[in-house]
Amino acid sequence: MRIVTWNINAAHILSESGKYDREDLGYIIDELKKINADVICLQESDVPLEGLAAADEIASALGMFVGHAPSFPNHVTGEGKLGQAVLSKTPVLSWQMRVIPFPKLEVHFLGDNQFSTGRKAVLYDRHILEAQIHTDNGPITVLNGHLAPFFRFDINRLDPQLHHARDTVEKTILALQDQPAVVVGDFNDPDIQTYLPRVFEKGFVDAISS
Repeated sequence: MRIVTWNINAAHILSESGKYDREDLGYIIDELKKINADVICLQESDVPLEGLAAADEIASALGMFVGHAPSFPNHVTGEGKLGQAVLSKTPVLSWQMRVIPFPKLEVHFLGDNQFSTGRKAVLYDRHILEAQIHTDNGPITVLNGHLAPFFRFDINRLDPQLHHARDTVEKTILALQDQPAVVVGDFNDPDIQTYLPRVFEKGFVDAISS
């Protein structure tokens, strides 16, 4: 099974300005056609106030089944929401969002090419999309997560105030340890094994590192 994961940034890609400010859903669709994956997991998939969600447009163009749901406010366009989606060549049997509760802490950006140093933000809840996909050998569960980019903030991801959120992520994943499951997403963490140690202690394998 070929699986691809992509944070599509509300279908905004890198422009000549050096920023991800050019909207081009067609480019994303064309690239996904080239990859020809069996399962596609999207993060920051645009869910507008009106019209089709990006995941529905992509699924229609690729001839795939899809399950998707909104997660948090759209920071790219300022309208609607962003969410996660799971697309599959075989039917998506069911899907639901699992809440990852974060404390409503005020944090400050450290600064990079998109955000000014010191700019304030407030943490909000994140989600993991849990989808069941049909296969010839029985259903497989796909978890598609998207966590906050703590490397951009003046708070450590291992801060005690954030332990409940991390614990919830681990429990959500470990609930599937006795069944066929794949965990993908944009976890915004360069060392996921340090962030979620219990997941790997219980037998999950980092497919990218290995």
